Amino acid sequence: MKKIQYFISSLIIILISFLTGCTKGDDSSPTTIQNVIGYAQKGPFTNGSSIIIYDLKSDLSQTGKSFNVQINDNKGSFQLNNISLSSKYASLRADGFYFNEVSGKQSSSQITLYSISDVSDKKSLNINLLTHLEKPRVEYLVKNGTAFSNAKIQAQKEILGIFNIEKSNVQTSENLIISDSGDDNAILLAISVMLQGFRAESEMLELISNISKDIEADGVLNSAILGSALINQAPTLDTNSIKSNLTKDTVKLEQL
Repeated sequence: MKKIQYFISSLIIILISFLTGCTKGDDSSPTTIQNVIGYAQKGPFTNGSSIIIYDLKSDLSQTGKSFNVQINDNKGSFQLNNISLSSKYASLRADGFYFNEVSGKQSSSQITLYSISDVSDKKSLNINLLTHLEKPRVEYLVKNGTAFSNAKIQAQKEILGIFNIEKSNVQTSENLIISDSGDDNAILLAISVMLQGFRAESEMLELISNISKDIEADGVLNSAILGSALINQAPTLDTNSIKSNLTKDTVKLEQL
């Protein structure tokens, strides 16, 4: 009887080890990005902006391998095709000028935005302010034992909470587009507008960076100063003008 119990216990341990090994293998198995369309947006990044795709290991550390593509229109769109990665995870970086939806003009200086994603079975990989704010928090959570998919959901929920937005089942941030219809896209637009305000690009980037650092470890915005900065310009923003700017820009871009 003891031999049978020992055999069963040993078998269970072997099966657990095998299944754990399979799970890790799935994360670290090579993945190829095929025919994926993305949009880099604060407002839309402009023609000539660069996109860098960083190859990541299953623990989200960089392998040292990267790929470069370029935005070829003023809609901020780019295409990823035949990009071979070491795992199913990648980080994307966008550098360039962008259309400021608040002022209705092109930015006077370039900015950098990031995203981090499980690229398996993805048809869209967008880069925006939500993906940018999420990235450090997701990396922190994964480093401390949270599964990537759960880390993405948690980080997005925590960031939305900063803006007092409570909505379940919001699409993943890399699927959102500020100029498209739908409640989820409207959430991204609202956050983009609040962070932009009437700030210069450097001021906006400083605000975003400070928020990212503040929420990285606990997902909570602890700084009252940053909280005030988020809302102090909101009452003076003209939503009708912003909608008009986006509509005019979309029409103009479609004509290019």
